[in-house]
Amino acid sequence: MLFSIYLFGSFFLGSVLLTSLIPVVYILPLGMSKKRALMRTMLTWLLKGIIRIHPTVRVKLPDISKSVFDTPGIIISNHQSMIDILVYLSLSPKILMLTKDWVWNNPVYGLLVRFCGHINISPGYGQVLEIVQKRISEGCSILVFPEGSRTADGNIKRFHKGGFYLAQQLNLPL
Repeated sequence: MLFSIYLFGSFFLGSVLLTSLIPVVYILPLGMSKKRALMRTMLTWLLKGIIRIHPTVRVKLPDISKSVFDTPGIIISNHQSMIDILVYLSLSPKILMLTKDWVWNNPVYGLLVRFCGHINISPGYGQVLEIVQKRISEGCSILVFPEGSRTADGNIKRFHKGGFYLAQQLNLPL
């Protein structure tokens, strides 16, 4: 329990720090997609640091070259713990996540999530298809947890079809 509090506390403080930097990044003379990319890069560094300092987490990443994320695609994953998100988003600033309303509107990191360009899926896949296409055209891959939430017992729940629908509609690799 203490390690979970430590992990979430680190994430909380890092989120507050990055959120406080949004006004500085916003006034930079860059296009919005470059501002988002800069903020996502800072978030990637933060999450790598949080994962590395956690005393019970041993990180063994496969040799993922930067070229893996040169071609946008849909990343499908099981969602078993909070650290899933931290690990995926620490791999590359080119990974964006589909989120729900509670993440999008979170008072601690909601603004950061929105500014970075993550996508609120609550309106439905058909309604956000254009937004997903725009993020893909910016070179980003989309992370989808097709179960929709974590499970208490670790068993895999029914997959929702949205991530597969996006891959099919946008002709993207999984």
